[in-house]
Amino acid sequence: MSNGWAQLKQYLSRPHYWEDRPWAIFRQALGFGAITFAVLWFFEPFGFYQLSSAALLMVSLEISAAVIFFICLNWWLLSRLFPNFEPADQWMVKHELILTLCTILLIAIAVGGILHVHDIIVPGSLSQAVKVLLNTALIALIPILIFVARDQNRLLKRHLKQAEQYTRQLQQPAATPGEALVSLPDENGKPVLQLPAERILFLQAAGNYAEVHFLDETRQPRRELLRNRLKVLQETLPEGHFIQCHRSYLANRQLIRQVKGNARNYELVLEGANQTVPVARSKAASVMAIIGKT
Repeated sequence: MSNGWAQLKQYLSRPHYWEDRPWAIFRQALGFGAITFAVLWFFEPFGFYQLSSAALLMVSLEISAAVIFFICLNWWLLSRLFPNFEPADQWMVKHELILTLCTILLIAIAVGGILHVHDIIVPGSLSQAVKVLLNTALIALIPILIFVARDQNRLLKRHLKQAEQYTRQLQQPAATPGEALVSLPDENGKPVLQLPAERILFLQAAGNYAEVHFLDETRQPRRELLRNRLKVLQETLPEGHFIQCHRSYLANRQLIRQVKGNARNYELVLEGANQTVPVARSKAASVMAIIGKT
C-alpha cells in the first residue's frame, strides 16, 4: 500500500508540459468540445433521448461551447491571478489534474444551467445536481486523462530522444590551467567571491540575491549567496564562457556533461554539480545550438 502511494506521489510530481500558446489552447479546447458534442449526440446522457433532434442539437452545441469557453477561461485566469508563477518551468502532473478538476466543476455548473433553461432538470433538486456533476465528470474526465497521459508519454519520449542527441554532441573540453580569477561583487561593488571561471558551475537568481554554485579546491560542490542581481554578475563573467539557459540561471558551458529531457523540457547536468539546471522553453533552441558547438 505504501509503495503504491509513493509511486502515485512520484507520478503526480513529474514535470508536465504547459502549453503557453493561445492558439494551441484554443485548438485543444475545440478538440474537447468536439468530443463532448459526439458523446452527447450519440450516447444521449442526462435524459437527452426524450428530446427532439433539433432540441438535442441545440443543447449539445451549447454544452460543447461551454466546454470550449471554460477551458480557455481557466488557462487565461491562471496567468492573471498568479502573475509570478512560471508554469512553463514548474508545471507538474498534479497541477494539470487540479486545473482539470476545476474546469470540470465549472463546466458541470454551466451544464446544470443549460439543462435547467431547457427544462430537462428541476432546479433545487440535490439528486439531479449530483447526477449532472457525475455525468459531466465521466464525460469530461476520461478523455482529459487520456490526453494528459498521452502528452506526458509523447513529450517525455521526444525530449529524452533529443536530449540523448544533444549529449552526444558534447565534447570534453581541455582544462585551462592558470585561468584568471573571476571576481564576483556584492551590490556595492565590493568583491565577495574570487574563483577561476572553470570552477563556477552556475549562477541562480534568488530575488535580490544570486546563488553562486561552484567547486571548491577539492572539487566538492559549494554554494555562496551574494546580494546582487544576476544581470550585474553576468557582466563580470568571461564573455562566451557562460550561457543564459533560463531567466534565472547562467550555466558554465564548459562544464555541461549531459542533457536530460522530461515531459516539460530539458535540464543540464554539469560536472560536479549536485543538481541539474533547467532550460527555459523559450531558450531551448538557442542553448542546444550553443551546446552543439561546444
